Amino acid sequence: MIALLRGLVLDVSPPVVAIDTSTDGRGIAYEVITPSCDVIDVNNKVSLWVHTHVSESAPATLYGFLDKETRSVFRDLIALPMLGPKLATAILRHLGVDGLFTAIEDGNAPGIEAVPGVGRKLATRIVSEMRVRNRGPVARATSPRGDAMKSDVSTVLNGMGFTQKEIKSMMSSVGTEVDCSDVEGMVRACLRVAPKDNQPGMRG
Repeated sequence: MIALLRGLVLDVSPPVVAIDTSTDGRGIAYEVITPSCDVIDVNNKVSLWVHTHVSESAPATLYGFLDKETRSVFRDLIALPMLGPKLATAILRHLGVDGLFTAIEDGNAPGIEAVPGVGRKLATRIVSEMRVRNRGPVARATSPRGDAMKSDVSTVLNGMGFTQKEIKSMMSSVGTEVDCSDVEGMVRACLRVAPKDNQPGMRG
C-alpha cells in the first residue's frame, strides 16, 4: 500500500494532480485527488501522504494530503455514514482542517452545509459525530507537532521554488500574524506575505 508519493508535478486539474515519481522523468506518474490543488504548481516538487480508496464499483483511487493530520481527518470523515471520499475532499478543500474543526467546536452546521454537495442533515451529522470522536481545535492544540508542521511547510514552499532564507522570513511574518495549525493553512498564509516579485510564477 502506498503511504507517501514524492515527485515532480506534471499537471494540475483540480482536484487532481499528476505526479512523476521517477528520478529521470521516464518513470510512472500517478494521478492523485487532493484538497490542496491551490497550493500545488506544475513543475514543482511535492510530497503527499496517500490514502488508497478501494470500492467494488470503481478502480482504486489515490487521495493525497500535505500532512498526516489532514489525511487522518479525511479518514475520520469517510468513516461517517453517507460521506464518501470525494465529498470529504471537497469539505477539506473549502474549509481546511482548521475551518472544519472550528465549525465542529462552534456547532456551526450551516458553515459545513455551505460546502457544495453537503446537505443540512449531513452537516449536522458531521458536527455531532466528529465531536464524539474527540476531535477539535483544543485536542489538536495539545499535540507536539509544531516542528513537524514547520518542516512540512518548508518542504512545500521549497518545492515551489522559494529559498530557505525566503521561507524563514515568510514563516516568521506569519508566526506573528496568523494562527495556523495545519500545513495547507500555513502555506497559504506564507504565500500571502511573500513579496510579489518572489512568487514562484514570477521567477524567470
